[in-house]
Amino acid sequence: MIRREKAALLRKARTSLVFGMFSFVLLIFAWIIQVWTLGSYLITLPVLAVATILSFFLFIKNAPLCSSCKKKPWTILKKSAICCFAEKVSLRKTIQRTLKTFGIIYILGGLATMYITTIIHYGKIAKKYAEESTRRPSYEKYLAENKELKKLIAENPDDPQYRLKLGWLYYTVGKRKAAAQQYSKAKNLNIENPNKDAMLMEAIILGDMGQTMQEENAYEKLLDLDPENTEALINVGLVYLKSKLADRAVVRLEKANKLLLEKVTAEDNKFKQQYKNNEEKPPEDPKELKAMKYHLAVSYYHLAVATKLIQEKKTSKRCLKLSKKYGMDTKDFKTDVNRFKR
Repeated sequence: MIRREKAALLRKARTSLVFGMFSFVLLIFAWIIQVWTLGSYLITLPVLAVATILSFFLFIKNAPLCSSCKKKPWTILKKSAICCFAEKVSLRKTIQRTLKTFGIIYILGGLATMYITTIIHYGKIAKKYAEESTRRPSYEKYLAENKELKKLIAENPDDPQYRLKLGWLYYTVGKRKAAAQQYSKAKNLNIENPNKDAMLMEAIILGDMGQTMQEENAYEKLLDLDPENTEALINVGLVYLKSKLADRAVVRLEKANKLLLEKVTAEDNKFKQQYKNNEEKPPEDPKELKAMKYHLAVSYYHLAVATKLIQEKKTSKRCLKLSKKYGMDTKDFKTDVNRFKR
């Protein structure tokens, strides 16, 4: 009975010891990792520390000693604990096996990590070379166009068209600040009559960079010079929607709708007039007319959102229906209304 009790205590002590050592090692590694990654694993440290302390406490509590030994639990591994030889040897083997296991795991894990990291590294390099080889022709084309346009700008410093083209080139490759500089220069070539295309693109870029107030101001300046600029009317309407000014957005979008509808109707009638005396059905709308109709659909869609926000439900439904008629996908209407409502 005594041997069984001592064997049970020994198993508990082994389990507690192994768990305690494992928790301690994890604690050390978690501490190292959280130092490297600036606190990503910081929350695990208290948990592992408590697990380590509790495990070693259980080991000390359950360490089997002879009733005649009377030695402290932490002296069980000392050579003087002759009467606890069986337990001492057994616990020593447990520690040795545990350390060997950890050693093997760390060695194999280190080798695996080393090779996996190397493979991932070379994979990234290969991907980079593949992307560069794919992008190289377009990059060389960009460099050639950039050089040519700068040359033309130097030869024609007062002509805004080349600066507009250079600004668009920068914009297409994601260089928004450089593009904005070119559009600003093109705009300021004639202070009394600024270039409207440059003003429009400058406002669009300001919006892309998140400068909402400057974007709104740029659109309003453009509309002071060109009140019927439908692109600016729609865009400033969106700016007002984002700023929770739906009533102002409605005014701008209604004007854009009216102007666009007149243009689309005129172009549509002109196109159909060509086939009035023809027995065959007229073909599909030409590309330019399709673009105009889609532009009108976008305007109707945002007007539907704006009128919904100011509780003009009938107008909103009518605009949404017209938007769908002219080619706009309206499935995300409720989502957009909630987005601008917040």
